[in-house]
Amino acid sequence: MLSPCPRPFAFVALFFALWLLRMGTYAHIDAGLLDHFEKRLLSDGWRIAIWVLVPLLWLRWIERRPLRMALFPIAALAPKRGWLLVVIAIVCLPFLQRLFNGTWTGIPKDAGAMLLIAGTLSTAVVAIAEEFLFRGVFLSGLLARNWAFVPANAVTAAFFSLSHWPGWLYGGGVSPANLAIMSIHMVLYGLLFGGIVRLQGTLWGAILVHFANNIVSGGSFRP
Repeated sequence: MLSPCPRPFAFVALFFALWLLRMGTYAHIDAGLLDHFEKRLLSDGWRIAIWVLVPLLWLRWIERRPLRMALFPIAALAPKRGWLLVVIAIVCLPFLQRLFNGTWTGIPKDAGAMLLIAGTLSTAVVAIAEEFLFRGVFLSGLLARNWAFVPANAVTAAFFSLSHWPGWLYGGGVSPANLAIMSIHMVLYGLLFGGIVRLQGTLWGAILVHFANNIVSGGSFRP
């Protein structure tokens, strides 16, 4: 019989193996799709498969944990303070983007209606998938194994940052210094998202801030 005991590190190892395989074939497959929307559709499809469906199957068939444990990974500490932190974080996002990237990025002024719709949907997919996988499945797995929240959140933030490496490295043109800086930025964002989850006891506030941050960065709205 399959064990119901959470196996967060086995899960994250499987995820990285699948994600590296996906990103390793990215240039060979996506390069032949010249249309931005085809690329975005393919990218989001893979993300849903690896970042959402695989974790769902892992919860159901390997760990036999209820989905609720991923959506509500920890008892709420201070829900009202959590929503206050969500509002403050969203208000500060443009300034954080300028601090981290040296400029405000955001949505291109010449983005058409279809690009705005596709970019918004893609941004939502990314925010939901990443929060579900890292703050939901992985963080909740560590907490279920009696990890204290602070080290569990720190380890989760580190893996969250590491999950962005394949995209950065396969994209090319990233120096070791920039890689280190971007990694630190992602760790800080991961700690923020985890802190919101700790206060609220649920993923929804973290998903909202994550979504807003990706809107501000504007990556999904560029061809």
